[in-house]
Amino acid sequence: MPFSYGICSCVGQNLANVTMITFIATICSNFSLKLAPEMGSPTDVEASAIVLLTLQPQNSILLQCAP
Repeated sequence: MPFSYGICSCVGQNLANVTMITFIATICSNFSLKLAPEMGSPTDVEASAIVLLTLQPQNSILLQCAP
């Protein structure tokens, strides 16, 4: 819990969430994202996922951005 809950919660939590959403939306609208060639196919990336509390990639996911 990065922001905590209850009376001791972070006062900047809403600003941080809106900033993160705005940043991701800006990147997605201004760039074309695709998997880097060294990642293999999307099927390879899905097959290497680890099931913990949530589904997570085993390694970092490398992306290429093009304007």
